[in-house]
Amino acid sequence: MINEIDKLKQDLVNSFYADSNAPARFFSEGVDRAGLVREIMVEDRNVALKLAEYLSESEYKQLFDLWVGGASHHKYVTMYRKFILALPRDWVLERIEAAAEPHLINGDMEEYRRYLELYLLLDEGLTRKLAQRALAHSDPEVKEAGQDFIEILEDETAIKETRKYLGGG
Repeated sequence: MINEIDKLKQDLVNSFYADSNAPARFFSEGVDRAGLVREIMVEDRNVALKLAEYLSESEYKQLFDLWVGGASHHKYVTMYRKFILALPRDWVLERIEAAAEPHLINGDMEEYRRYLELYLLLDEGLTRKLAQRALAHSDPEVKEAGQDFIEILEDETAIKETRKYLGGG
C-alpha cells in the first residue's frame, strides 16, 4: 500500500516526465510566450505567474494590462507588483492610470487600497492624485483609504515605512 507522500512524490515525478520538452519548447524561438501566459492565466493562474517570471521586459510590457488588473487581487498582489516594478518606471508612469481606470470606475475600498499601495511604490504625486479622488468617492470606506494615504504622504517617515512594508524598499 502506497502512502500519500509516496503517491504525491510519484505524481510529481510523472508530471515532470509527462512532457519534459515543454519548458524547452516554451523558450524556443518564435513562440509567443506572452500570448501563452495570457491564455494560461485563464486556466491556471499559478502556472501562468510562474512562467511569467521568465519573460523578457518586452514580454512583460505586452502583459501590462494583466499585471495592472491583477494588482488588486489580494492573493497574488505581490507577484503582479513585482512584474510592474520590473518595468522601466517612466514607461509605467505613462500608462498606469489608463490601465488602472477600468478597475477603479466601480472599485471598492479593496481596489482603491491596492492601487494606492502600488502608486506609492511608483510615485508620490500619482498616489496623491488617486488619494484625492478616493476622498471624493461616495463610499465611506474608499474615502477612508484616501485619507489614510493623504496622511502617509504628509510624513516622509511614514512613506518610507509603508514602502518597506509593501516590499518596495
